[in-house]
Amino acid sequence: MSRRSLALVAVVVLVALGIGYLLLSPGLSPQAPRAGGLKIVVTFYSLKGDIEYLLCQGDEVIPVTPQGVDPHEYQLTPSDVARIREGSLIVSTAHAPFEQKIKQLVETGELKSRLIEIPRIPGIKLLVNPSTGTLNYHWPIYDPNNYIAYINYTAHVMASLRPECASTYLSKASGLIANITSIERSAPRLNLVAVGSSPVVQYSVEWMGINVSYLLIKEADLPATPQDIATIEDAMARGAINVVVISKGLETTSAGKTLVDLASKYGKPVLYVPSPISSESTYEKILVVVKEVEKVLQKG
Repeated sequence: MSRRSLALVAVVVLVALGIGYLLLSPGLSPQAPRAGGLKIVVTFYSLKGDIEYLLCQGDEVIPVTPQGVDPHEYQLTPSDVARIREGSLIVSTAHAPFEQKIKQLVETGELKSRLIEIPRIPGIKLLVNPSTGTLNYHWPIYDPNNYIAYINYTAHVMASLRPECASTYLSKASGLIANITSIERSAPRLNLVAVGSSPVVQYSVEWMGINVSYLLIKEADLPATPQDIATIEDAMARGAINVVVISKGLETTSAGKTLVDLASKYGKPVLYVPSPISSESTYEKILVVVKEVEKVLQKG
């Protein structure tokens, strides 16, 4: 069996073990809330799953945005503020406009909760958006190393807020970190240039050596122009792009269909990655991306 085949087998085994570990381990299974625990507010619904892996009995996770809603377009309501006020801890991506409002409420003392802003966690490394030259704040925890920093930091903050559950938080975090570390170390290491559908895909693949050097949609408020499409098509025709990375769901939009059509025209593989705002945990998203990369390697 070739080295590449052995590597692919290893990835498949680790992905299967990773899913099984979360489903079967009592230490990482989400727990039902009971009275007396922490109330942890997460600004995006999709932050909920990873926090649930860490919970102690009595804890509860409260998402601000409903499932499936684009957080960038969300506006805080009075009832949201009332629910947030009940929280012991707020976890924020520090990116969407409503998250800036929450930060202001914390800074003015209207909200007494402890605030964690993911981009400001020690050890989190932000990438540069290749199209705008600015820092990319779209889901940095899609990178396993950033994810580890996030889980470790959050577990320690939870432990400080509820010391009687400190050993639970830290042991669950340790198990989760050990598992994601195994996946990270055994995942393929490539040297490819990609075009991404938007900035949200960058952290999902660059840690494996799939360098997102082109973006069809530069930012949420910057739709693709005919010149953007022409630039990407030219790069594909020249062989400067090896793979297309699309956030799942975007392939049904006009911009997504354009990328899929260009990939088909120039024979480029398409890698579909879960959207950061889809409901599954980021841990599960990372496992899905590894499986998708494996599929691309098999086809190649």
